[in-house]
Amino acid sequence: MKKAIAALVAVVMIAAVIDVTVAAATSTPHAKALPLTSITITDYPKQVKAGQNFDVKGQLTSGGTGLGNKLIYHSYLNHTENKWYWEWNFTTNADGSFTDTFSHNNPGPFTTRYEFWGDDQYAASTSEMIVMTAS
Repeated sequence: MKKAIAALVAVVMIAAVIDVTVAAATSTPHAKALPLTSITITDYPKQVKAGQNFDVKGQLTSGGTGLGNKLIYHSYLNHTENKWYWEWNFTTNADGSFTDTFSHNNPGPFTTRYEFWGDDQYAASTSEMIVMTAS
């Protein structure tokens, strides 16, 4: 009986060691926290003429430093669906600044925002929403 109990204890201990080894071998490393980013809209018109180009200016930064050569995505809010849609993207200048030149063809208010989707160096961020009216 003592041999049976000893064998059982040995089997349980071996199983426990195997489980720990398997868990250690298959566990994933912890993700590294990426530096936070911020998109600031520095200038935009609140009123525009339908069909005429205008500029929205902003900057992508991290810790107060501009981030150059990063993709920024221009998105608009579909008010009917209450859903954001990406329209186009562009790259920031060397100092993280950008100028987005476009037009809005229909009269009325429209809402836009800018997004940095993040990369292997920096975390994602989204600008504040800006509302402009085309007449």
